[in-house]
This record gives sequence, structure tokens and C-alpha cells, in this order.
Amino acid sequence: MLRALRRLTTAALLIAAGAAEAADRNRLWPVVRTCVSAYRLLGVSFPCLKVELPGGDPNLGVAVLRPLRRDDLILSPTRQTVGIEDPFLQSDKAPNYFAAAWRARAFLKGPDGEPPPRDDVVLVVNARSARSQDQLHIHIGCLPPEARRFLAEAARTMPLGVWTRVGAVLPHEVYFGERVREAEFARLNPFRLAAQGFAGAADHPDRLMVMTVGARVRGEDDFLILAFFEGVRGELRHSGAEALLDRRCTAPSPLG
Repeated sequence: MLRALRRLTTAALLIAAGAAEAADRNRLWPVVRTCVSAYRLLGVSFPCLKVELPGGDPNLGVAVLRPLRRDDLILSPTRQTVGIEDPFLQSDKAPNYFAAAWRARAFLKGPDGEPPPRDDVVLVVNARSARSQDQLHIHIGCLPPEARRFLAEAARTMPLGVWTRVGAVLPHEVYFGERVREAEFARLNPFRLAAQGFAGAADHPDRLMVMTVGARVRGEDDFLILAFFEGVRGELRHSGAEALLDRRCTAPSPLG
């Protein structure tokens, strides 16, 4: 018990110091591992907000956390997964981490203190060039107003189940994607869908940025699975999750 409490305290300090040592790309995984230990030993998720271990298997679970001094809400696998290029993400054994991240949106609060509507919520995984940590994590937040309006308009013309050009969600960044029904979303693998959507992406998955947005089209609850590919030679660059997150949406601190 004392050892577990010491590990929890250490993890809390690691998160609190995160802003001061942002250049360390290996800080996230030890925190996730500590959350799993706390959950299994003590039944608490601290310093994470939530831990899910389906069947008690840490290779299939997720942790939801918010680093101190930041408004970020992120979800990370409880399996060590370096990033979007990890081969496990393309396998049939991989859970739908985006579906788990969508459930975690319950922690978000909009500027009015209320949960944001579904078409306001975005889930983003950065390409290797834009990420800060070498442990896969999905950013969970709200879209900036301009991006929200653009995607709401695009959703109305996107065919169901067809990979298509969506356009410049951000200036000079052309995205492709697919609209799917809510019932189908849980059965999909957005990482695999994105890797199959661009020539050369299957061989260079580290150059993919993948995101999912809630949508409502003609009265139906849908999802947009979107991706940006930096190119086989990395000739393009995307702006990263920061450009797709409205900081007016916040998540609670693990300390309450």
C-alpha cells in the first residue's frame, strides 16, 4: 500500500512538472503505467481521470488524463504504443481507441459550463512530426468555430462510407475522409481506414494525422473520420492538434 501511494505521488509530481520539461518525449507512458497500477491495486484512477481495463487486460485498456497546468484532455492506451506508426494499431486485435475517446468527451465542459454538442467535439492524433510524446495519445477537445462551420457544411455533402476529398479544414491543409453512421463507428478502425486512404501511407503511417469529429446530418448522428498525409517524403506538414482545439473547452483537474 505504501509503495502504491509513493508511486501515485511521484506520478502527480511528474504531471505537475510536465510544462517545465516538455522536451522529454517519454513522460507520458510512466504516468499511464502508474494509473493502471493504482487502478488495479487500489481501485482508483489517480493521477488519471479514468482507467478502463476490459476483462482486466492492460493490453486492451485506456487511460484518460489531463496534465496539470494545461487544459488538454487526452486518452492513451494502457498498452505501450509508441505512436500512430505502431503496427498494433493496424491489427485486428487493436481496440477502437477513438470510440473510447468519444466516451471520454463526458469530461469536457464548454464555455458555458455545459457538455459541448456532438458536432463541437474533435478527437485528434498527431503525426510523428507534430507530437510531443512517444506514447500514443488522442487529444479530446472542441473545434474552433471556423473549423466547426467548415466541417458541418462538408458533412452534408459527404457520401456515406466513401473515402473522399473534404478540403482545407485548416489553411493550406487538405483533408480526406469518410462519413459513417454512429452504429458503424464502434466497429471501424480509423487508423487502418486512414492508412488505406492515401498512396504510400501504409508504408509511412508516422506521417498520418487522424481525427474524428461528431456530426449530425439530416437528423442522423454520424461521425467524420478525417486524415491528413504529409506525403511519402514528408514534403507536407500539418499544424498539429493545437490548431484544431478551442481552448474555451476545458477538462477537470485530477486533483478536483
